[in-house]
Amino acid sequence: MVKQQRRSEMGEEEKARLDATVASLTHHVSTNFVNRKQRKGIVELVDSWGIQRKFFDHQVVAAQRLLLKQHRKYYYARKAALACLHDMGFGTATPSP
Repeated sequence: MVKQQRRSEMGEEEKARLDATVASLTHHVSTNFVNRKQRKGIVELVDSWGIQRKFFDHQVVAAQRLLLKQHRKYYYARKAALACLHDMGFGTATPSP
């Protein structure tokens, strides 16, 4: 199992590299941007009220790991999956006595 490092535990160079990765993924998948082939991304990052959404760092790292797994093969030939888990019990819902 891979445990991602918290942003507070990263050095400045690692934070800068992560920020660049987040910006790159956001640019490639957002419907706001059009690539050289005149194609838009598939993720709507602005909601119906005009509020900008942002990917969390852990989401980008997980997506990058999945995309780079067996990256020399065609997508249809890859045998890759990703299960993202987190420790339970840290949410806002608490049982009442």
